[in-house]
Amino acid sequence: MQEQEDIHFDTMPAFGGLFASDNRQNEKEYNSLYDELEDKCRPSIYI
Repeated sequence: MQEQEDIHFDTMPAFGGLFASDNRQNEKEYNSLYDELEDKCRPSIYI
């Protein structure tokens, strides 16, 4: 238990939906991981 005395936890603030992972209602359903990555990464803009 000695090692746990050095651990101090902080409460994280609520970011109010700043991150995409918090915004679940706009999340698409994909048939495969490849389709999801292709949609999110858009490789055509790099070619």
